[in-house]
This record gives sequence, C-alpha cells and structure tokens, in this order.
Amino acid sequence: IIWRVGPDYGPATPWASLGQIIGPHKAHIIPETLPGGGNILVFSNGGQSRYGSLRDDCPGAYPSAVSDYSRVIEFDPITYEVKWEYQNTAEFTDSNGNLNRRFYSTFMCGAQRLENGNTLITETGKGRVFEVTKQGEIVWEYIAGIETVTQPIFGSAVYRAYKVPRT
Repeated sequence: IIWRVGPDYGPATPWASLGQIIGPHKAHIIPETLPGGGNILVFSNGGQSRYGSLRDDCPGAYPSAVSDYSRVIEFDPITYEVKWEYQNTAEFTDSNGNLNRRFYSTFMCGAQRLENGNTLITETGKGRVFEVTKQGEIVWEYIAGIETVTQPIFGSAVYRAYKVPRT
C-alpha cells in the first residue's frame, strides 16, 4: 500500500481533518488539466459507519459514526487538507411529516470536476443531477421522472451522470 485514507478518521490519523467519510463513492484524482488537478474528489454518502466502536467500553459496537447528510469533498492526497467541500444540511419536513435533508443520498452517487471549476453532482436517491460553483451556488439542476427534491421516489434514481463538452 503506497497511499490510503481511513477507515479510521480519529485524531491520531493524518487524515483526521477530513472528518468521517461514510459510504465513499466515485473517489478519483482530478485530472491535472482541470481546476483542483491532482486532488482527490469523493462523494461521501453519509449514513452509518461501521468502523470502530461508539464507546471505549463497547468494542465492536456499530455504527461508530452517523451522518444524516451527504457531502462532496476535494482534498490534497499528500497533506489531506480539504480544498473544497459541498454540503447542504438544511432540513425540511415532507408531506408525511418526516424530517429530511436537502442534500442526502445513502447509496451510490458521484461528483465530477468541470473545466469551468464547477462540480457536477449526482444525488442518486433523489434522482437529482446538479452543478455547483466553487462557492456552493447551484447553477442548474435536473430531477429525473416525477420526483421532487422534497419527496424522493426510489424509482427515479440516477446512478451517475457526466457532463460532456459540446461538439
């Protein structure tokens, strides 16, 4: 092994500054020709992490970490410094009275750095694809099928999306 991150994100690890990455998807090195080139971009789903224990007196207990939101992280693979991060932990109550997050998908997902420095994000569980600026502003979004951001319907999930250049 010549390089690694996790699964332990405790204070004694070199990558503790990343915070717990739960359910990482589409981790990749951003190509050198794009903004952030050489850094790692990864979608952290959130949910439950099963590494370690919740308490010192309960070894092997899980989940050891719980996150009720997703995030996209760009970090330097040498220093583990977070260079950019997108998350939206704003809450809303759906029509059934359930509390939800504006940006949260517990499975699959992905992110792609674009030539203009923006990031294309696929939020699988909500069937949502959107582009955000470096400041976290949404440039545009697409929601598959009849789904809405506030009322996810599993049947409209989008596995992964890529933005391709115009020809």
